[in-house]
Amino acid sequence: MSVVIVLGAEGFLGRHLVHHVAADPSGPHRVVGVDRHARGGGGSYAVDLRDDAAVGHLLRTERPDVVVNLAGVVEGTDDELSEINVELPGRLMRMMASWPETRDARLLLLGSAAEYGECDVAQDECAPLRPASAYGRSKLRQYERFRAVADAGGQWVALARPFNIVGPGMPRHLALASFAEQIAAAGGNERIRTGNLSAVRDFLDVEDVVTALWHVVRRGRSGEVYNVSSGVGHSMRALVEMLVQLSGRELTIDENTSASAGVPVSVGSSEKLRRETGWAPQIPIATSLRRLLGQG
Repeated sequence: MSVVIVLGAEGFLGRHLVHHVAADPSGPHRVVGVDRHARGGGGSYAVDLRDDAAVGHLLRTERPDVVVNLAGVVEGTDDELSEINVELPGRLMRMMASWPETRDARLLLLGSAAEYGECDVAQDECAPLRPASAYGRSKLRQYERFRAVADAGGQWVALARPFNIVGPGMPRHLALASFAEQIAAAGGNERIRTGNLSAVRDFLDVEDVVTALWHVVRRGRSGEVYNVSSGVGHSMRALVEMLVQLSGRELTIDENTSASAGVPVSVGSSEKLRRETGWAPQIPIATSLRRLLGQG
C-alpha cells in the first residue's frame, strides 16, 4: 500500500484530490490529509506547515511514497505570499531530499497560470513567464526554486500549472462561485451585480484537474512542468449568461464595465500533459456550471 500525503487537504482542490486518490482503482493508497484546519484523526493531521519541526516529524513518521503540496495563498502581503508560496515548497524540497525516509518519494508542486500573465494564444510550458500580480510573482519564485532543484537531479519533483478551476465547493471569493450564489438567492426579474466580464479564461472542472494531478504523479517525468488546462477560452460574460440560463430564471446582469478585468486573456495548452500521461478533460463546462449551481 502506498502512502500519499496531501498538504492543504482541507482546501477546495485538496478535498477533491483526497477523495480521488482514495478511490483510485490502481491502489490501495493510504491518503494522509494535512492542513492546519484539519480535525485530526481518520488519516488527517492538523499541522501548521510553517513549522518545520512538525512537518519534518510528519514526513519521517509517515514515510510517504508521494507528497502533493496544494497549500497556498492567493491574497496577502508580500511576506505572507512568500512564506507559503515560495519558502514552504523550498523547505519541503530540501527536507525530502535530505532524509532516507523521503528521498525516494515523488513530490508534486502546484504552480499557477498566473505565472504566464497576459497572452494572445494558448500558452504552452515554453511561453515567457510574465506574471502581472503579486500572487503570480510568488508562484514564479517557487518555479525558480523548483527549477534549481530539478536541474540538480537526485529527487523526483514535478510542477503542475492549473488554469482556472470550477466546481462544487469553490471559495465564495472566486468570481464564478459568487455569481452562482447570487443567482441561487435571486428571485424572478432581479439583477445580479458583477465586475467587468470582458476577460477570457480557460476553465476546467475540479474533477478533471485532480485527475490530471494524479496522472502527473503516476506517469509524469521528474523535472517537468505540466499545464493543466482545456485549451478553450470563455469570456466571463458568456459564463455568467450560461449560469443564468441553466438556473431557468429571468435575471438581468448588472455589469460594472469600468472595473478592472485583470489579465485580458489567459488560456493554456495542455498538449504536453495529454501526450505524456494520456490525460484528457472529460467534463463539459455546462456540466461544471450546473454542478456549481447545485443541480447535479
